[in-house]
Amino acid sequence: YEVRRELIRDRRVVIAGPPGQAMRRLDTLAFLHWTLPRLLKIFDEFPERLLIVGARDDMWRGALSGPASLYLHTERPLISENGTSTLLHELVHVATSGAHQRDDWLVEGLAEYYGLEILRRSGGISRKRFDQTMQWLADWAEREDGQLRSPSSGPHTARAVLLLGNLAAELKENEAGNLDYIAQELADSGDITGQHLLLLVEEALGGKSTLLRKALAE
Repeated sequence: YEVRRELIRDRRVVIAGPPGQAMRRLDTLAFLHWTLPRLLKIFDEFPERLLIVGARDDMWRGALSGPASLYLHTERPLISENGTSTLLHELVHVATSGAHQRDDWLVEGLAEYYGLEILRRSGGISRKRFDQTMQWLADWAEREDGQLRSPSSGPHTARAVLLLGNLAAELKENEAGNLDYIAQELADSGDITGQHLLLLVEEALGGKSTLLRKALAE
């Protein structure tokens, strides 16, 4: 294996891949230098060590996270043409991997939503591009009947992302904090479920969230 190591915001990051498998080790480290600090502001219990392993030939053409580690096929772009990032999606999974209770639609929704948010906040994509991606997700969820359902699929995850975006707007409109605090509480508690999300949102609002109650009842 060819390996690159670096310290990013007190996290020891290792990027590894077999020779000749086109693992973009330095590209990935550069990407992490401007995105990982943003992720750590939301998920402060992120592991102190992170291993990213990549390969190409005869390997699954996707990504998969594990405890303090993830696999990424080397042909997966760091940022896709639709504005999403498989790597950031899996990094959010690493940050939330300690959950002992979980609704898959919410786990996947958080990973995709914050993958987008971190790209936007770090300047990787513009606000316009972010909005275009959210509209693309809305169209996908509508076209293929996305629901808050577990196990999640692409359209279900898209629906969850839209819900999280609407909840972020609801909290801001009511001057009730922000979604980052709630995401952090979900991850730190190990209870990433719709009912726990409802509890935290309504605690922040100081009253009922008609938006979330309606979505969970559908």
